[in-house]
Formats: sequence, structure tokens, C-alpha cells
Amino acid sequence: MIRNFIGILVAFLALFSLSSCKTTHFFGSNQSSDAAHTKTPQNTKPSVPADLALQGDPATIWKHLQKTPVAKLQSTLNKTSDPTEKGWLTLAMTYQNYHQNTKSLVDQLQHWRKENPNHPALSLIPNDAILSQLSQNPYPKHIALLLPLKGQFSAQGQMVRDGFLSAYYETLSKNPGQTVTFYDTSRTSNIYSLYQKAISNGSDMIVGPLTKENVSELSQQNRYPVTTIALNYTDQTLPKNFFEFGLSPKDEAIQLAIKAREMGYANAIIIAPKDDWSQRIAKPLLTEWQKSGGKIVDSYYYPSRAKFAEDIPTLLHVDSKNISKTKIAEARRKDFDAIFLIAQPDDGREIVPLLKYYEASNIPIFSTSVIYSGIPSPEKDHHLNGIIFCDIPWVLHKNAKGLSNRLYAVGRDAALLSNELPRLSQLPNFPINAATGTLTLSSSQHIYRQVPWTEMRNGHPE
Repeated sequence: MIRNFIGILVAFLALFSLSSCKTTHFFGSNQSSDAAHTKTPQNTKPSVPADLALQGDPATIWKHLQKTPVAKLQSTLNKTSDPTEKGWLTLAMTYQNYHQNTKSLVDQLQHWRKENPNHPALSLIPNDAILSQLSQNPYPKHIALLLPLKGQFSAQGQMVRDGFLSAYYETLSKNPGQTVTFYDTSRTSNIYSLYQKAISNGSDMIVGPLTKENVSELSQQNRYPVTTIALNYTDQTLPKNFFEFGLSPKDEAIQLAIKAREMGYANAIIIAPKDDWSQRIAKPLLTEWQKSGGKIVDSYYYPSRAKFAEDIPTLLHVDSKNISKTKIAEARRKDFDAIFLIAQPDDGREIVPLLKYYEASNIPIFSTSVIYSGIPSPEKDHHLNGIIFCDIPWVLHKNAKGLSNRLYAVGRDAALLSNELPRLSQLPNFPINAATGTLTLSSSQHIYRQVPWTEMRNGHPE
């Protein structure tokens, strides 16, 4: 079942546009003469929020407080008498308690502003006109979902559908008259015609389509009379009323580079399959890494039938045929302080033990959600112990067989966004903490996911 699940996920992600990095060999070197002199941080555990710091500019303080658990906010609130600190803490608690209900959040923000008329956090809250508009925005009455429910991508479409319906019924009491209609995109060769049919039937919100081909076709039209949330990504400039949301590997790749730099690492080796999909992840990772001052000292792009037992020691400059185990640590290259591993779980379970055997166990290994199937399998995943990776909250926190599917989470968040989308543009400092991550809206109408980090321990993400 795990293999089938991974196959479905890979098929879905393969729908995205693919970028490739030019490589002529399995190994590509880009070494720097001073790389070996960079101090290697000893702590490879993902960083956790430090004690609350309520000093600095408002944006910095707020960024920190948004991620602080309510229990800690309440505990700190109980200990302080400073009115400014109290204001920060109550604002953060308000956000955490109402982050998925815009109308309630707006009511609470208006109340908070009256209670804190001179607080520095006022710069983060829009004016009364915008808040009033948000509180009065009507929810859509008729939502249309454009999904493939038959054919090649039916499994993905049905999983998104199930996630959408689960969230829809949980929140139906907020808008009891709201209806949902499904349109099967596998039955048409003209996605815009199906889109127009949904509108002519009274839909005032469109969610979908799902496949990259359909999204690309629909995004090239000139007229979108209702808000449309496509569930895939294109490389095109998006027209008015058209938004894109989904499981973008690019988002995670960029966050991987940022995470490693924030932890103090500067010289990395990248290991990834030599295929288009993996290169699509590697390219933005390398761009962000180098933009922030990081260096790639070497790379290993492996073929479909890689000989890891031979290639990994070669990558680490170890002559595996003519060296004893006691001499490996001395022989192993010392010019890198991080490893970026972009690999499916089966490959990772072979590669990570080899890295450890060849004395790279003290080097942190970073990856994205691709390294984890999403279904607990400690008897296999203990081979991935020590990997620092990002994944969506739904997978990390649910871990329930059958419900931890990432596309199910996309469906849940699509339902949430169909009601709460205006909030992302009008309350940009108050993102939505959702099943696929913390959601914000870019200037290009791309709904961006900030995902949490974890470490594999004893075969479990912790």
C-alpha cells in the first residue's frame, strides 16, 4: 500500500512544470578553497522558538509570537504587568484562537484596538474600513469543484474531493445554505467550456481544476467572472480573480535552503535522482541557497538503477575497496557541513545508512516531504533517523492511516480558502494556519505554504 500511495503522490506532483539542471556526470564539483575552513555547527536538531522576546520592531515580534503555543502565551501573560507586553500577548492569543474564522477574528481585532489605542502592533492591523469590509464579505453560496473523478488522475481527484467534503461539513453551520457541485474534468477536452457551464449553473466560487494541463489551459482565458482557485501551478502571470494553490515542491525547496542557512550551515552536498521532477526541486533549492551565501561543494545526481554502495563512498572521497573501517573518518572529505537529500523513501533508506557508515553521521541531512511516505512505517523509516525535513501539519499531526494523505489535506484547505480567501490579501499579517501549512498570498496570486520542520527519530517524525 505504501508503494501505491507514493506512486499516486509522485504522479500528482509530476503534473507540475519541470525544470532541469544541466549535468554531464553523476558527480559535479563546485568546490571552494575556503570551504574546509567553515566551522561546522554541532547541533543538528531543528531549532525551536527561544523564550518569548517582546522587544524589537513590530514585524519581528509578531513573526515570533505567531508561532508561539497558546499555553506559553497564557503563561507569560499571567506573569507580566506591562501593558505593552499584555497587548502583544493578547493579540497573539486572539490570532491563534480565531485564525481560521475571519469574521470572528475581525470582531476580536476591533475590540483589541479599542483596548490598546497606542500599542505598536496597531501598525500590523488594517484600518477600520478594511476590517468592516472583511466582516461583511459574504461567503459564496454555490461552490463548483472541477476535479478528475474518472480516468488516469481519478485517485488524486477523489482524495481532494473527500478532503474538501470533510472540511465543508465541519463548517457548514457558518453558512447553512451553501451548496457544492462537482464537475468531472476527465469527461471534457475543453476545460473552459466546463468552467463556463459551472458559472451558468449559478456557481459563484470555482475550485479547481487539478491537473497542470487543465490549469494551464484555463489560466490563458481572458475572463473570470467569479473567484477561481486552481489546484496546481503554472509559470504564467495570473489574471484577475485567478489564484493558484497546491503542494508546490518549489515552496518546500526554498524553505529547505532558508532553514539550513538559519541553522548556520554554508557548504552543502546535494544528492538527488537524475530526473526532471527531482531537478524541479533542486533548481529553486540551489538558487535560494546560493542567493543567501551558501555554496554547493559537490553534487550526486543518480540514475534510476544507481549503485549507491559504490557511489556514496566515491562522493565522500573514500576508497571503499582499499580502506579499513577505522581509517574512513580520517579519509572522508571535510569540506562540507550539510547534505541536501532529495529522494523517495526507498532510496533514502539505502543512502542514509551508507552516509553514516562512511562517517558522515555528524553532518545534518536536510530534505523535503518527498523523503517521507506520510504513513507511519517505523520498521522501515528507522533507516532515515536523523533526517531534518519539512512536511505539512496534517501529515505530521494526524498520522492516521487513510487520513494522512497530503491530497486529502489539499482538499480540506481548498474548502477553507473558498470561504476565507479575501482574508489573505486584506489581513496579510494574519495568515491562516491550515492543514497544508501556514497560508499567505504572494503578489503573483500564488497561495504560499510555510511548512513546519521535524526530525526522524526511531522511525517517526518528532
